[in-house]
Amino acid sequence: GTLKKLGTRLSISDESVYPEGLRHMFVINAPRVVTMGWKMISPWLDPRVREKIHIWGPDFLPHLRGYIAPEQLPAELGGTSPHPIAWLRGVPGQDDALVGGRR
Repeated sequence: GTLKKLGTRLSISDESVYPEGLRHMFVINAPRVVTMGWKMISPWLDPRVREKIHIWGPDFLPHLRGYIAPEQLPAELGGTSPHPIAWLRGVPGQDDALVGGRR
C-alpha cells in the first residue's frame, strides 16, 4: 500500500544521494519494536543498503564483536578499551544518548 510506496521512494532517494557513504551502521540494545520494525522495512531496501545496517537487541555483543575487536570497544559496550564513550547528559528524555567520541 501507501506505506510500502513511501518506503520504496525514500530508499531510492537515499540510495541515489548517498550510495556508498556508509560502510556500516550499528544500532545496539534496540527495543523490540525497533528490531521488529526493521524486519518489516528492510525487505524494501536495496540489498547493498540492507547489508550495511545492523540493528540488534540486548544480545548485541557477539554480533558487534564480529565487526569490532574487543580492544576497540569501550568497557560500557563489553569491550576492553580504556577509553570511555562520551555520553550526552542533561537532555530531556535523552539521558543516555550516545554522541560518540571520548570524555
